[in-house]
Amino acid sequence: MRKYKYKFGNGLAHSESKDIKMMEDMATKGYTLEKVSKWGYYKFRAAIVEECAYAIDFSDIEAKDEGFRQYIEIFSAGGWKYVTSLENLHYFKAPTGTKPIYTDGVSMAEKYEKMREMSMWWVIVTGIFAAVCAALYVIFSLFFLLVLMGAGIGLCWTMFDGVRLNKRRAEQLRDGVSTANVSEACDESDACQDENTAERYDELSKSCGRAFLLSLLLVAGLTVLSWTQFFGLIAIGSDLSSVVGGIVGALWGISIVFALYKAYGFIANMRKAARMRKTG
Repeated sequence: MRKYKYKFGNGLAHSESKDIKMMEDMATKGYTLEKVSKWGYYKFRAAIVEECAYAIDFSDIEAKDEGFRQYIEIFSAGGWKYVTSLENLHYFKAPTGTKPIYTDGVSMAEKYEKMREMSMWWVIVTGIFAAVCAALYVIFSLFFLLVLMGAGIGLCWTMFDGVRLNKRRAEQLRDGVSTANVSEACDESDACQDENTAERYDELSKSCGRAFLLSLLLVAGLTVLSWTQFFGLIAIGSDLSSVVGGIVGALWGISIVFALYKAYGFIANMRKAARMRKTG
């Protein structure tokens, strides 16, 4: 048995429930959460096999702040043991069946508002990154800057989607929608209301696979056209050449981000289908 295992998260802005389920599944395999990286992966340490529940709290207080001890004591009184933190994200675990940290719509709505603010911060960061890459391209005319700009735009859009999703979740909770419904990562899609079966995950895996191949073809096509300097052969004038180059570079970067995202979805859903067949 390996001493440590590492797992990439699904993105808390979109899929908090998936990350929590992953942590709980790892506990049943004998691995307990030890650390959360700012690069998006979880570190697990070999421990006893246990059935437990995990929870994540988004707080204004950080582990280094004064008063943090009193903060975790509040959760401890409710049966939740502090595990680790990532800035203002705090992870707790408790025996299965422990009363949830969030028991009413108002407190959970506040949690999703904090998640929305965190996503908005990343929208600003990735937006600035894309803008800086665009400005540097205008100055130096280096193609790789366009690729980075496209990647920044893709990440910016992903984070903005998280902003919209968490805003909707908070509004639903304030309107009295069941917390069990809005806490699910897939509640944005009507298709996700179907029963989770191995066949369903097979279909999701195939869908992600098709999208991955299409985005990969787009990346390959743009790469070939750029290498052969195809766009330079079009009589568009010098004033528009940089605009065309910018669009090509942006599409190239966005396509790479999208391809990686769909590749992850393909593998994740394939594993879920296999796991459901094994447990079924």
